[in-house]
Amino acid sequence: MDSGLILLSGGLDSKILLSKYREDISHALIFDCNQNNETIRAIQHANEYGISFSIVKLPIFDSTKEYPMRNLIFLSYAVSEALRTGAKRIYYATHYPPDYDKGYYFEDCSPKFVQEMNNFIGNYGLRIEAP
Repeated sequence: MDSGLILLSGGLDSKILLSKYREDISHALIFDCNQNNETIRAIQHANEYGISFSIVKLPIFDSTKEYPMRNLIFLSYAVSEALRTGAKRIYYATHYPPDYDKGYYFEDCSPKFVQEMNNFIGNYGLRIEAP
């Protein structure tokens, strides 16, 4: 088993990712961005699959606004946590729409972003998996 962390939200994407890679995931990071239902569903997902989790409170986020590069903050925290705990992989359920060339996406969801993050964190023996 390759010890891994997952960035777990209450959404379907991260639940499917957890389901697919459950055997490789030892812990979930749930980011509480003042979206109570999202946090509650993420906790339910972790409990359903029997994995431990930590809730990271981010009170700086206003749930009524969008924050470009928000995922960068989540991934930066996850990298630090992986280095601290010895995890080797960070699972990240991102969605990159087919019409990305029209600008309807966040840069930190792009394959290029994940590749560049992996280029950097690979120096520490880590990898982000964002299928």
